Amino acid sequence: MKSRSEITTALEKTDFDILVIGGGINGLAIAWEAASRGLKSALVEAEDFGSKTSEGSFKLVHGGFRYLQQLDFTRLYESVREQKVLRSIAPHLVQPIGITVPCYGFGMRSKELIELALSFYETITPQRNRQTASNIPQLLNHSKISPVELLKLAPHLNPDDLRGGITFYDAQMYNPDRLTWAIAETALREGAIILNYARAIRVSLTSQSEQAAIEKVIIRDLVTHKDLEVKARLVINAAGPWVDSVMQLVRPGVSRPAENPIFSKGFQLLFPGSELPFVIALESRQFLESALLQRGGRSFFLQPWRGQTLLGTADVVTADDTFSVSEAEIESFLDEVYAIYPDRKLRLERVQHVFGGLRPVDQSARSKALRGENLVRAEVARDAKLIDHQGDLGVGNFYSVYGVKYTTARALAENVVDCSFRKLSLHSRPSRTSSLALVGAEYQSLESLKAELELASKNLHFTKQQIDRLCGDYGSKAIYIASMLDADRALSRVIDDRSGVMAGEIIYAAKHEAVVTLADLVMRRTPIGSFGYPGKSALEAIGQLAADSFNWNTSQTIEEINKIESKLRLSFK
Repeated sequence: MKSRSEITTALEKTDFDILVIGGGINGLAIAWEAASRGLKSALVEAEDFGSKTSEGSFKLVHGGFRYLQQLDFTRLYESVREQKVLRSIAPHLVQPIGITVPCYGFGMRSKELIELALSFYETITPQRNRQTASNIPQLLNHSKISPVELLKLAPHLNPDDLRGGITFYDAQMYNPDRLTWAIAETALREGAIILNYARAIRVSLTSQSEQAAIEKVIIRDLVTHKDLEVKARLVINAAGPWVDSVMQLVRPGVSRPAENPIFSKGFQLLFPGSELPFVIALESRQFLESALLQRGGRSFFLQPWRGQTLLGTADVVTADDTFSVSEAEIESFLDEVYAIYPDRKLRLERVQHVFGGLRPVDQSARSKALRGENLVRAEVARDAKLIDHQGDLGVGNFYSVYGVKYTTARALAENVVDCSFRKLSLHSRPSRTSSLALVGAEYQSLESLKAELELASKNLHFTKQQIDRLCGDYGSKAIYIASMLDADRALSRVIDDRSGVMAGEIIYAAKHEAVVTLADLVMRRTPIGSFGYPGKSALEAIGQLAADSFNWNTSQTIEEINKIESKLRLSFK
């Protein structure tokens, strides 16, 4: 990867076709899509890539079955297609997982009706399992489970009128943050220029008769504290829940007022250990108002993930544009779950980690919230949107993008770039991203990659668990990391027991993966932060490795450690 000075020089000296503001999954997918189709693309992110909403993903890649309840076949087919794309272009990071739905009685929650719905879903989506490449992990068709067996596996389900369960197959992200970074790296490989810790602070407009255009965007490099002038023919605002703030830079006082922001705060909880062989859907008492076919309340999910248990997703309406979760909010969520699944292991004192992010809400829901009325999760913004501000702001080369699903970010990017070609009056080139292996996915199969890593690391005596974990986190890059560890055995020492991360992984990320802060290393380039607070000694060891790589002095290192401690350490523990 280029140095930061080389990147900032390129940002100032290049006349770009597209400048993307916002480096979450949607912005990165747009930069990747645009670069892969021959457009000169740049992206700037005010913090780290994927450090806000994208970091809070629940790690499930839904294949659209839930949209059948709403008879929304457009989103159903899109989700099926995009889930398969992710399994194809990054099979080490996206793998099938079973989801079991408990079935009760003979009504809308019955085994017969749910099986009928799944049979219909599988019939109309044969592409779920249609092979296009040998490395795509296959989804299975649904299967039944008896009441006795289901209660053995999930003993805290309500046994009254339980008639067993139906297991269908979706997909799970092994490491969402590494998937986000893989898309960033693939955008770089395709020629995009991307920079983190670079905030858009103002724009310069030119007027042509009644139509204005963005001439340049002034970017503040938050590392060097220097301002850069970036020119692009089209500016795309992909700032997630903060799109209004970027719009205000372009037309202060003209764009939608930002004084009453409303967000949906979605959060999940991590608990130590897991006994479930599949995800289990728990039906809450809160109804999904958007559903045309009501079968009951919306679902929470208990999800096994890397030997731990995830519970989510809770949704809270908030006007605060910084993500934080209070102890009271956690307890309220746990009380709601406990009422339907009374497992003593799912209590406040056993919470290991809290994570999530902010999401936009629909305009009607915003008005409802401002009137003091309660919202439900169904009113979180459900549809991706592309707004051409030629109409509302009178700025002819400015788009805003609202993306609401990690799974369909690539599809959104493809649509945005299609529109961008038309806006730029350029002959469009076909999209390639649905069949481009991401950086790290250059291998024939996951099994062959593991065999190659086992051979490359024979002197290191890795366990099967270590080989599986390295391949899962890094894909084919694990081979390079193993050679680095083999050259200096001291780097193979494990510095965090829960994640299994070794010292060499910290040094590799610091040198090659656009790391600026300790949080980048702990939360997004390695899986350490995904398991919660690793302890003071682990943070000090990681901090020292980072300090050696970045020449931090003692006070800088302590400051970085304190920042990540405040993020990960739970106040009620």
